[in-house]
Amino acid sequence: MRCEPPSVRESTPEERRFGLLVLEGVTGAGKSTVIEHLVRRLPRLVVVPEEETFGESLERSRQPGFLDAPTFPELDVVLSRVSRLPRPCVIERFHLSQVAACGVAFGAVDRFDEALARLGAVHVLLLVHEASLVSRAIDRQEREGWAAGMAAFYGSRELAIAAAARSQAARRDAVRRSRLAFVEIDTTARAWEGYATRLERVLETGAQFEG
Repeated sequence: MRCEPPSVRESTPEERRFGLLVLEGVTGAGKSTVIEHLVRRLPRLVVVPEEETFGESLERSRQPGFLDAPTFPELDVVLSRVSRLPRPCVIERFHLSQVAACGVAFGAVDRFDEALARLGAVHVLLLVHEASLVSRAIDRQEREGWAAGMAAFYGSRELAIAAAARSQAARRDAVRRSRLAFVEIDTTARAWEGYATRLERVLETGAQFEG
């Protein structure tokens, strides 16, 4: 049964000035690192981490029949309170991760897209160059056992690599289907301070850019 979207009020001009960002990207793209740098620059930044927005989504997506009638308990909970959160605010992962990582059709999460658009949210998509995708998304030397875990989850290292590539491509497609304005940042160079500076501008002025 299709759930009705939570009641969401329109965001005010002041809230749009100190905005709402939805940070997306494959694992290893640098979401957590960008957030760390933003928090240093904006101590009052409110962060909704992916543990709250994504949770057990991958595991749930593997259950028989999930794609026929997908549910999004984490997204429903977060959306029910996001309009009341102070600004500036960054949400780590949201409905596009359901499309890109879990294989959900965009139409199934369209209600979340509509609600975030009404709140004046902006998507930020972090990208990694294809040549660096394996080292950043799969090998991740800073996380012991990560590569083995990815191979076990997807069935092999090769399947994990293919899944990461599909996930990034699906995010690029989904962000263009979304109603939200969007920003793309290639994080291959790991210039974290520079990325944080650019996103601070988006939060404070609504400036948009790509690259």
